[in-house]
This record gives sequence, C-alpha cells and structure tokens, in this order.
Amino acid sequence: MGNQKSLNVQCEVCQNKYGINPIIYVSDSSDLNGHTICLNCYESEKFNLKKNINFKSLQCEWCKYKSKVKDNKIPVFKIYWKGKFGNHIMCKKCVYDKIYRRKNINL
Repeated sequence: MGNQKSLNVQCEVCQNKYGINPIIYVSDSSDLNGHTICLNCYESEKFNLKKNINFKSLQCEWCKYKSKVKDNKIPVFKIYWKGKFGNHIMCKKCVYDKIYRRKNINL
C-alpha cells in the first residue's frame, strides 16, 4: 500500500503523475533542491527550474548519508513510485550503485 499523499505527486517539468515512472523529491544544494521531478527528466537534465530557498534535509535509509545546505556532494531523494524503492529515501549513490548500497547498508 502506498502513501495517500503520493497519489497527488507529479513531475514539475513534464507533468507525469505518480505511478509507473519514479518521481523524486530532491534534497540538494543545487538548483533542484525542493523540486519534485520524474527520473527521466532528472537524467536528461532538460529542465529550467528556479532555485527553491527552503531546504529540507533528508537522510538515506541505506547508507545514512544526510543532505546538507552547503557543499552537498550527493543529492538525496524521496522516491514516489509503485516499484521496489517507492516511498523510500535514498541518496543518488545508493539508487544507481547496487554494490555500494549492499556494502554500506546500516539498519
């Protein structure tokens, strides 16, 4: 069962809604901080979003990396998705690197 709030989530760039494609809330010190975009738009880097002043720090559930306001090296995502990692908080390194995720798991 998914979170009721996640049903209303959509990509700010292409307007894709919650469902088959993962939608991520980004916590980072870059211009993407505080924005909700789909993974396809994030990977293509074709967006023109204004920097969000509000910063919400998130901590990866696997390796415990916490996003910082300044000099954040790895973005942390809140993932809205019906798939395996739906409704989890993960850093970019854990999302894309399965070996790193398994090696650094802290439960």
